[in-house]
Amino acid sequence: MALEYLQLLPAANIPNGPPSANYSGNVNNQYFAYTVDARVDHRFSDKNSFFGRFTWNPTTTVYPTLFPKTSVSTENGVVNNVNPGNGIYPGNSSEGGQAYMLDYIHVFSPTLVMELKDGFTRLNIATLSANQGTNLSNKFGIPGADVNQFSSGYTGTAPFSATPQRSE
Repeated sequence: MALEYLQLLPAANIPNGPPSANYSGNVNNQYFAYTVDARVDHRFSDKNSFFGRFTWNPTTTVYPTLFPKTSVSTENGVVNNVNPGNGIYPGNSSEGGQAYMLDYIHVFSPTLVMELKDGFTRLNIATLSANQGTNLSNKFGIPGADVNQFSSGYTGTAPFSATPQRSE
């Protein structure tokens, strides 16, 4: 099993670099976003006014892995197009943001004003690992690490990676 993981590490590309920092890479992140904003201001009278705002901001982000894709020989055969991981949270991510705000003002007198406000913000972030749905951990000889479609791939080459465990 360790041999499969060692195949994920690329050859050093920094001459005379220390063993812990002998590879350098540069990847291009992709970010797609658009925003829709709507605002309404209305003055009903000198004593009553209303303000409302709505924002919608869906985005998609693609963070490639720092190490290049590779093929790995396992007991179960060759596994192609493995993303070795590393980098800043590699994988695809979709983030959806929505917000609204309402504000109503009523003037009772020059010394007494009522302001009612309401607001709501919703952020929905769904991030998938670089090897989502590939069941690489099972192919690498770690049974039970691929718990479901949302926890799949492989456990990672970082020294402090975590794998959800299934209780049986």
